[in-house]
Amino acid sequence: MTIVVNTRLLFADFLDGIGRLSYEVLKRLTQVRPNDKFILVYDRKHSKYFDFGANVEHVVIGPPARHPILWKIWFDYIIPKIIKRYQAECFISLDGFNSLSIDIPSIIFGHDIAPLHYPNHMKWSHRWYCRHYFPLFYRKADFIIANSNFTKHDIVTTLEIDPSKIYVAHSGRNDRFKPISLSQQEEIRAMFTDGEPFFVFTGTISPRKNLERLIDAFNLFKSNHSGQYHLMIIGKRGWKYAAIDEAIKQSAFSTHIHILTDVNDVMITKLVASSHAAIYVSLYEGFGLPIIEGMSAHVPVICSDVSSMPEVAGDAAILVDPEDVNDILKAMVSVTTNRILREALIEKGKNQIMKYDWNDQAHTLGQLLDEISKK
Repeated sequence: MTIVVNTRLLFADFLDGIGRLSYEVLKRLTQVRPNDKFILVYDRKHSKYFDFGANVEHVVIGPPARHPILWKIWFDYIIPKIIKRYQAECFISLDGFNSLSIDIPSIIFGHDIAPLHYPNHMKWSHRWYCRHYFPLFYRKADFIIANSNFTKHDIVTTLEIDPSKIYVAHSGRNDRFKPISLSQQEEIRAMFTDGEPFFVFTGTISPRKNLERLIDAFNLFKSNHSGQYHLMIIGKRGWKYAAIDEAIKQSAFSTHIHILTDVNDVMITKLVASSHAAIYVSLYEGFGLPIIEGMSAHVPVICSDVSSMPEVAGDAAILVDPEDVNDILKAMVSVTTNRILREALIEKGKNQIMKYDWNDQAHTLGQLLDEISKK
């Protein structure tokens, strides 16, 4: 079978949630299906880092599709041409978008439909595009792989999609996230916080990540509790980040709040493993990889009690109401003052992460390809 794959968001220098999934799933899928031909389609130059094997061919078709008009062109005009050129029998889209102009089966990954729930967290053009096209993408798909039970339920109820074509396969843990020695932790803290402990957030710096409330909670924590704690915010800047910068500027503890936007993957793993706790109080997530990344690094995790996050965290994190600053504060205090709680969370986290393996999504995708090949 010849398969065209949308790898538009697969970047070697920055593997965010979708990029990480793309890498981990394709690395496995291409190895276990040597008789299939995979055509990976990028909108910019790809990296040799993604040369998965002899059955993989890379195609770069620009310009970079980062605007709704370019999305429309890329998916409904360029992708069909690639499919025709290679006489492909299936189209896989790893970022949740789909082509409405193809006549072969398609499989898409459903990460979340946050733009439909939080439309004001993006530009009006992107908002219109998502509201109009997301329902069409999901209806067009022959199969959908959802990264959580929550996401499946959300797609079914919000978009009225047939649940029988949606398969749940959780995202996996990143083996790069792991505990490091005390001496390494001290070295990292010396580099970034003058040797003092810190809380860490990783993810896109945007309104949905609820960073303004996290900063408010940190301000209260610093006002009412002793200790020279810092807050590390690590990630690329997204839409409407200016309000977050302003919240830091207005903080009486601004010198203890750090935004790192240009940190490589290796350093990110060390920062998480050196933190006092990982905090992820997003308003909405389809999965939430930072939750299991913190657990993998053997640090306590605080996360929201909404959307998919309780499903992902289980009983191995402190769950908080993301809209309640005092609830976030209470969790920060607990994880700082209660040593028994900290140790219990770390131990539970070690068990929780064993549930998440990228082989699950690769296996599910392989099964669906087999279904398509039988038709």
